[in-house]
Amino acid sequence: MNRKLLFFIVLIFLIGIGVFVSFSFKAIHKKIVNLGISILKLKDILIVEELRDNLQNTLETAKNNLLFLSNLTSLKKLITATNPEDKEVLLKDLREDFLVFSQTHKEFFQIRYLDENGKEVVRINREGDSFYIVPSEELQDKNHQYCFIESIAFSPGQIYVSNLDLNMEEGKLEQPYRPTLRLATPLFTPKGTLKGIVAVNIEMKDFLSKLEEYNLWLVNEKGIFFAAPQPKLLYQKLDIKFSPSAEEVSKGIFFNPGASPFLYTYIDIGKRRWLVGKFFDVKKITPLIHTYQSDTYRLLIGFAIFILLMVFIMFGWYHRIKEKENIEREMRLAEIGRLVSTIYHDIANPLMVIMNMPQLIKENLKECLKRDLSLEEKMKILERVQKDLDEIAKAASRQEKLIGEIKDTVRGRFKPLFKEVDLETFFSGVLESWKKYVEDIKLELNYKGKLTLDRDRFERVFFNLIRNAGEASGGKASVTITSSQEDDYIKFTVSDNGPGIPKRIQKTLFKLGATYGKKEGTGLGLYIVKKTVELYRGKITCRSYPGEGTTFTIKIPKRISNKKFI
Repeated sequence: MNRKLLFFIVLIFLIGIGVFVSFSFKAIHKKIVNLGISILKLKDILIVEELRDNLQNTLETAKNNLLFLSNLTSLKKLITATNPEDKEVLLKDLREDFLVFSQTHKEFFQIRYLDENGKEVVRINREGDSFYIVPSEELQDKNHQYCFIESIAFSPGQIYVSNLDLNMEEGKLEQPYRPTLRLATPLFTPKGTLKGIVAVNIEMKDFLSKLEEYNLWLVNEKGIFFAAPQPKLLYQKLDIKFSPSAEEVSKGIFFNPGASPFLYTYIDIGKRRWLVGKFFDVKKITPLIHTYQSDTYRLLIGFAIFILLMVFIMFGWYHRIKEKENIEREMRLAEIGRLVSTIYHDIANPLMVIMNMPQLIKENLKECLKRDLSLEEKMKILERVQKDLDEIAKAASRQEKLIGEIKDTVRGRFKPLFKEVDLETFFSGVLESWKKYVEDIKLELNYKGKLTLDRDRFERVFFNLIRNAGEASGGKASVTITSSQEDDYIKFTVSDNGPGIPKRIQKTLFKLGATYGKKEGTGLGLYIVKKTVELYRGKITCRSYPGEGTTFTIKIPKRISNKKFI
C-alpha cells in the first residue's frame, strides 16, 4: 500500500472521529443540563406536595378534635343546666376535661369556651410544654373579635376556620410573633338556642419553620411573607410576578419561568387563598453539569489517546510488514485489526451508555410527572433515575481505567501511588463486583493485615485474573483467592477450575498481545498484570494443566515506599 494513501486514510479517520466526538459532546451537554433541571424540579415538586398535604391533614385533624370538644358530656350538660350549683360543678368538670385534652394535643396553645355574649367561660393556656386553667378574673370579653362574630352565625356542626394571622392578647400583638390559626364551632341546646362557641388556637410556628427548612415560602393575598427562606423577608411585602407561560407540572402545582423561576401552589385557609412556593435554584445543577463535563472531557482524551495508539500501531506494523513475506504480513494485519476493534469496542461501549442513558432518564421523569401516580411510585422512579446516573458514572470510571492502561502500555512505564491498605477491607469492598464474571469466588486469607500498595492497580491485577478465568470458562469457573506471609513478602494465589492453559501458550502468556481462550481478548490484561507486580518489586508465575485449571502466584514486599519511584 502506498504510504501517502495510508496517511490520507488515517487522516480522514481522525477527522471523522473528531467530528463525531464534537457533536456527541454538545448533545450530551445539552441533555445533562435538561436532565439536571428536570431532577431539581421533580424534587421540589415532591417537597411542595408533601408539605401542602401535611397542612390539609393537620386542618382536618384539628376539625375532628374541635367537634370532639363540642360534644363533651360536661359541656352539653353545662349549656342546658339551670341550677347555679349544678352549673358550678359542671363548670369545674369542663375545666378538667379541657385540661386533660390539652395535655395530649399540644398543637393547641389555647382551648376556650365562650358564652353567647362572647365572654370567656373556660380557657386553657399553654406555656412552654405545660398547660394551666386561666383564673376567672383573667378571662376576657371577646365579643368584638371576628372569630366570635363570624362563628356564631354558623349552623350546628359547621366549623369556622380563621385566616392565618399573628396572635393578639388584650388588644396587642403577642411578642414574639405567634402565627395563629383559629377554629371554632357554635354550641346549641337541643331546642336550637345558641349558647356560645368552642374555639381552639393552633400555633403554626412549627409548620412554618418546616417550610423554611425546605426553603419554601408562604404568602398571603397581600403579598406578605409568613414563611420565607431568608429571615429579612419575614412579614415583609414583596411583589411576586407571575409569567403568562407558567405551566402545571403536577396536580395543582405550577412552574413559573423567568429570571427568578419558582414552583408554587395554592392552599385554602379559612376564606382566603394562600400561596406556597419555592424559588428554583438553578445554581444547584452546576456541580452536576461540571461532573459530567469532566467525564466527557476524559472520554475525549481517551479517544485522542486511542487514535494516537492506533496510528502508532498501524505505522509500526506497516514498516515490519514490508520486511516479511506475504503470508506473515496478512497474519500481522489480522492481529492489528483484532486489537483495534476490541479496544475500540471497550471504549465505545461506555460512551454509548453515557449518550443513550439520559434519554431513558428523561422518559422516566416524564412518567414520574403523571398526575395519577402516588408519591411512593414517584419515589421508585426517582430511584431508577439515580441508578441510571450511577451507570453513567460507572461507565466513565471504566473508561478512565482503560485509558490509563492504554497510556501505561504506550509509555512503557507505570507511575504508582502507594498507600497502606487493610486486605480484608479491600477484598470485601470489591468482591461483589467481581462475582458476575465467574460462578463463585472464595477467600482464604491467612494474612488479613495491612499492606502498602497502589489500591487501584492492585484491584486491576485481581480483576484481570478473575475476568480471564471467567471468560476462558464461559463464566462457569470457581475461583479461590488466598493470602499468606513469607518473611517480608506477602504471597497471593488466584486459582480456578477452568479449562487450563497449554504449555506452549504459558511461555508467552505475559507478553504484549498474547491471549488464549477468549474471543475478544486484547492481549493487554496479563501484560499489565506482570508490569504492575514487577512495579511492586514482586514476581508473578503461572502453573496450569489442561483440564485441571490454572493457578497464578504473586509475591510482593509487605512494605514499599513511594520514594523509590521518585
